[in-house]
Amino acid sequence: MLNKIKKLISLVILAGTLTLNPSQAATITQELLYIPDGSTIVESLGSVTVSTLDVNEFGDIDKWLDFTLQGSDVITEAQADIIDPSLFGMFVAIVDIVDPWAGFDILEFDVTESTSEIFSYSGISDAAIGSFLIDIFNISTGDLVGFGTLSLGAVSVVPEPGVITLFFIALLLLSRRLSR
Repeated sequence: MLNKIKKLISLVILAGTLTLNPSQAATITQELLYIPDGSTIVESLGSVTVSTLDVNEFGDIDKWLDFTLQGSDVITEAQADIIDPSLFGMFVAIVDIVDPWAGFDILEFDVTESTSEIFSYSGISDAAIGSFLIDIFNISTGDLVGFGTLSLGAVSVVPEPGVITLFFIALLLLSRRLSR
């Protein structure tokens, strides 16, 4: 009986070690906060979700899984190539390659919302500075319709289970079933 308990504890520790490995894939969602010029009221502008699988050796990420601004999805580079290449300028999120779980160090973008293709957003925020700036343009008139401070808000990280862990759990369940 004691032997079985030792094995079970060892298996739980091994599974925990494999599951909590920070080098495995995860999705990072970073909230974007906006303070319009002349105001002190902080508004939620939207959020960006990226995958740690897309991080290069310098910590740069040049694509997103989900990007919303003021309730609208943002046009991707591939979509802009089909519609109008001028609708996409650039996107880069920089994370600490040692600790991508901490969120973005820097976020810079020049993108267009996809609902009406009327508003273009150009922003940059640096976590070391605390915030930076954002400009919002009406594409059809070229008018600046909003500008202010862009800050990086709350971060949520959702780890994706490691394949080895899933395989190990399946093997464990199979061996238990066979032993009965």
